[in-house]
Amino acid sequence: LLSLPILLTPSPLPLPRPEICQLLRLSTAGFDQLRTSGVFNVEPIEWNGRPRWSRAAIAHWLGGSATMPDDDFALLTMAEVAQLLGIARATAYRNIPSSPLQQHAIRLAGDIRYPRIAIRRILGV
Repeated sequence: LLSLPILLTPSPLPLPRPEICQLLRLSTAGFDQLRTSGVFNVEPIEWNGRPRWSRAAIAHWLGGSATMPDDDFALLTMAEVAQLLGIARATAYRNIPSSPLQQHAIRLAGDIRYPRIAIRRILGV
């Protein structure tokens, strides 16, 4: 038998909160904090009486496109950015705040997260 790869396209259906948290790599509490602080300014869509969000709108909020892969939705910690770039965490903490990546920083409680799509676009990784 010939085995062909299955190509999955993102669902056009609005996403519930748990799926968004998984895409963004956030806890539900972290996602709720982004919403209540106004940082996550994507308007919810009422779907069967519950709030849902458009994948395309979330991608746009991150600076990407609706067809970007799930991994590009991730909001990375500084340690994850350092690992992705292959540099020491101390080097990342020292250099990223003065880099073009800083304009894409998302503040979450006492932490700063960076959209993976922004890292890919700016630094080519």
